[in-house]
Amino acid sequence: MKAIPQNNYVLCKQINETKHQTIGTIIYEKEEVPIYEIIDISRNLDDLRFNIGDHIICNSTGTKVNLKNNTQYLFNIENIIGKIS
Repeated sequence: MKAIPQNNYVLCKQINETKHQTIGTIIYEKEEVPIYEIIDISRNLDDLRFNIGDHIICNSTGTKVNLKNNTQYLFNIENIIGKIS
């Protein structure tokens, strides 16, 4: 089974770990901004700002899709706030 984005959505996978635990005298968690890689784009999207393989950051958590133990995220194109170069 494969998720295919529709209606101005992009399908992404998260490429970094967002929570890190630092152990020393004091143990604390450090969170990072999630970075996603675009793996598919809806066919009706004629926006050329984003391409498959781009690394992006978003202002939402997206819709989590778990198919065959492979977690992916659907984001509306309006929630992408930038590319990482």
